[in-house]
Amino acid sequence: MSKVYLTTCATLDTEIFYHWLNYYSDKVDDFFINLWGDSSIINFEEIISIMKEFGIETYLDCRDQHTFDEDYKTSLFNRTIARKPNNWWIPVDCDEFIHFDYGIKNEIKYNEENNYDYTFGLLLDRVSLDGKLVEVETTDDVFEKFPLVGNVAMVLKGYETWVDKVSLCRGNDIRLLNGLHGIKKIEQEKISNRITQHHHFKWTSNTLKNVKLQYEGLEKNGHGWFKEYENLLSYLEKNDGLDINNAEFLLSEWNGEYSYWDKFLEMDKQIKSSKEFGKSVLTNSLHFVSINIIQFHFSFTFPELFISEHHCSNLLNFKTSFSSSLPFVSITQCSPVLSFTIKSG
Repeated sequence: MSKVYLTTCATLDTEIFYHWLNYYSDKVDDFFINLWGDSSIINFEEIISIMKEFGIETYLDCRDQHTFDEDYKTSLFNRTIARKPNNWWIPVDCDEFIHFDYGIKNEIKYNEENNYDYTFGLLLDRVSLDGKLVEVETTDDVFEKFPLVGNVAMVLKGYETWVDKVSLCRGNDIRLLNGLHGIKKIEQEKISNRITQHHHFKWTSNTLKNVKLQYEGLEKNGHGWFKEYENLLSYLEKNDGLDINNAEFLLSEWNGEYSYWDKFLEMDKQIKSSKEFGKSVLTNSLHFVSINIIQFHFSFTFPELFISEHHCSNLLNFKTSFSSSLPFVSITQCSPVLSFTIKSG
């Protein structure tokens, strides 16, 4: 049987970390955990102590290096996976519990039998029964503490946000995209037709503090999606937890399955094929471009738009939308690689 390894960057929130390790401890062959972040705000000693309870040693110690720089964080994932390229990897944030319908080993077997190298999933939020942002203890059963499943992040951050995640991958040249939302230069025929659920245990007592830090850090490093955290921060500062009666959240109690899963899949598919989603991707990706220019031409690659057949976006759909909303952009090619001429004024 093929081996499967898990890698993450242990960072901001330690509240759920014990439960996360416990969840995966009997599902993977080994952990490759990298320490990354600002040691003045992250309790790395607690993280290391919890790791030792599970017999896990630090793989890469990158404390205080390029903090909140998502490009650097992604490079740590890619460096780690490159160590054992012929094995299976689960690259995942340490508050995401991936639900494989038939188990991880069965998923690998299915992929190998069908010559697939990648499995993708979608983020689902786990929420307390009354929507409160509650404290988590190591003695808690987190699945009971957060029994509701829904679509909170997409609604609060904005419907153009990415909820796609890499669940399982192998290969000699894996290059994950920021946020683990996709893979560069991916072969469509190598993508599994199964879609997993990434249960996101984000909505805890530390959420407001962490969102503030992420918002400030992402903005400082010029990452365009800091706007998503601005939207999230605005909601959390005005509300005492999450409104579980908000129909847009599609909340339902977990009983081994998510009752709105089919509806969520269809909604995600529609969003990915919309003009507004394409416009958002381009706007976020161009955040670093200075418009104080006369004219120049460049190409930009959007491999994340071609994650899977389910999520394929039609770039032609938003060509006109871009031209009207960003009149200084002239799109001369619509393909996974877009060519632009940017003019002043």
